[in-house]
Amino acid sequence: MNRNFVLIVCVTLLAGCSSSKPTEEQLNNADYGLYPENYVDIAKAWLTDQYSSLSASGVRDLSIAKPVKGYQSGSLFDSGGPVFGYETEITYSVTASTGRRMATTRYRVLLLIRDGKVIRSKETTQ
Repeated sequence: MNRNFVLIVCVTLLAGCSSSKPTEEQLNNADYGLYPENYVDIAKAWLTDQYSSLSASGVRDLSIAKPVKGYQSGSLFDSGGPVFGYETEITYSVTASTGRRMATTRYRVLLLIRDGKVIRSKETTQ
């Protein structure tokens, strides 16, 4: 009995985690905001906020793609549905000291920009 209950709860939670695509009506009525002409500055400011403890030399190989209209779906805890804006992909490396050795990690992040600010970010796989 308990095993079935746990299984039902797990399936329900996983179903809630799936990101649903916007409906045709949502796409047709979407407000993406103004195109972010200064997207490079916006992305660099976001990166500075994320790594404020690192020196400027700690972030390397920064690449910022030109923004395109996009959306990011809500999470399990965000019932508001998809959020629209301009999505840009940034890739970069971070070098940090871990005691006696240096470690470099490569990141790829999708930023959703709207009205001049990053409103969502999502790390993706390399």
